[in-house]
Amino acid sequence: MKSQKRFQDWDKSSMLFSLIRIMLSLLRGTYYRLFFKRSKGWMLLVGKNTVIRQSRYLSVGNEFIADDYCEINCLSKRGIVIGDRVSIGRYAF
Repeated sequence: MKSQKRFQDWDKSSMLFSLIRIMLSLLRGTYYRLFFKRSKGWMLLVGKNTVIRQSRYLSVGNEFIADDYCEINCLSKRGIVIGDRVSIGRYAF
């Protein structure tokens, strides 16, 4: 009941655009997951024009989001470990 009220003011084109954008981020995340050192959980969203350098040193937890245009450099001796429910915002370096 509560979720029905949340989206009642949205028109169909806005809902469709949001769904497509989330699906594209999920597909990008599935692709990037192949190159990570370790990732757990099912939700891994990667925004457009996001750069992840040396991704083989990156370990992420559940519900990781890298928003649009961010840059993550993972080069270190022991790698980079990002925990559960972490979001990296737009234009972050």
